[in-house]
Amino acid sequence: EMPYPIGQPGVPWTDKDKKQWRASVETPVRSYADQVVAKIDALRGKFDVQRYGALPYDDSDAERYPLFVVFSKNWDETKPSVLVTGGVHGYETSGVQGALEFLATAAENYENTFNIA
Repeated sequence: EMPYPIGQPGVPWTDKDKKQWRASVETPVRSYADQVVAKIDALRGKFDVQRYGALPYDDSDAERYPLFVVFSKNWDETKPSVLVTGGVHGYETSGVQGALEFLATAAENYENTFNIA
């Protein structure tokens, strides 16, 4: 089995390894602004949306990927809460898109019973 061409097996990547990997990755083919941020912005009328941080891709842009949490507008401490997550692994877009689709099309159907975050 051929080892991965960057770094050493069992050893955390160094800054040099990370730079080598970033240089080898193609330019992103998806737009975070269009496919995530714009969809979150569209939810602002239905939900409370808060930004809680950002993921820097590299030193050139520490705010490249803003992070958001979306809450039921009428949060009620007496109701059970449901957590919908997406984006745990950065390369897996289906979780983010599924969570956003649920919020846009179905979440309001459950807000009488649950708080949604």
